[in-house]
Amino acid sequence: MNRRHTKRDLIGIFKERGLRAKRLLGQSFLIDHNLLEVICRTAELAEDDVVLEIGAGTGMLTWHLAWTGSRVIAVELDADLCEIAREYVGSHDNVQLIHADIHGPRKTLNPTVRAAVKRELPERTLKVVSNLPYCISTDLVLSLVELSLPVERLVLVVQKEFANRLLARPGTRNYGPLTVLVRAQATVERLRDLAPSVFWPVPDVTSTLMVIRPDSERRAQIRRYRRFRSLVQTLFTQRRKAMRRALSSMPKPRLSSEQADAALEAADIPPDARPDTLGVRQLIRLAETIPV
Repeated sequence: MNRRHTKRDLIGIFKERGLRAKRLLGQSFLIDHNLLEVICRTAELAEDDVVLEIGAGTGMLTWHLAWTGSRVIAVELDADLCEIAREYVGSHDNVQLIHADIHGPRKTLNPTVRAAVKRELPERTLKVVSNLPYCISTDLVLSLVELSLPVERLVLVVQKEFANRLLARPGTRNYGPLTVLVRAQATVERLRDLAPSVFWPVPDVTSTLMVIRPDSERRAQIRRYRRFRSLVQTLFTQRRKAMRRALSSMPKPRLSSEQADAALEAADIPPDARPDTLGVRQLIRLAETIPV
């Protein structure tokens, strides 16, 4: 099928098949074709790119991605939506539609999806493009940034609240482990906010189009990533404590007061500073000063 689906088409298809959008799965479909084209242009797609689309839904974004000539691997959990998307983009032989949960064991990338992506690499550039369901945003974005596969960029539509968390500054309410762990490894850019009216069904929230660009140089500065991630997650459970006390009360590694003081001094962090006021670079330095 080459004709673009419209909102009226989707309403008709859902009515004919007795379907309803599942809010618990974040099913709210972007129906503005101008914005769908903006998303594709933002991804700067070419024929030698591999695109991983997460949450293909009814295939409206998939359809635009297919016309760029890129190799598209689109993943959709809902079997009914997967069937609609397959009918819509079935004429494009550069699209592989996978009916699966994007998450595998322990919130990692589904092995079937990972294998499909790896088959197209390494001679192509990997990009992730998605109207991302909010219910999986936190775990998924972090796992994609941490992914061993070479992701060049992520072009995502997310809820504005989630975008604010990624862009938060130290000392603010939204600043937390997600902020630190993503920005320790990538640059994050907000492009524009999207009104609820460009989606169907209309959501109760505003969405944001953003770009995340993984940065290998940033990641290389973190010599012990597991230690760094554990430290960040532990400290933010005690975000209002003074750093000396927060470090001394960590379950692993157990630090004496003297060791905590020495680590803070080496990282040039005042002992009375709070975890939620520390910048990304400060936390990276601190992870390097803590004894194994």
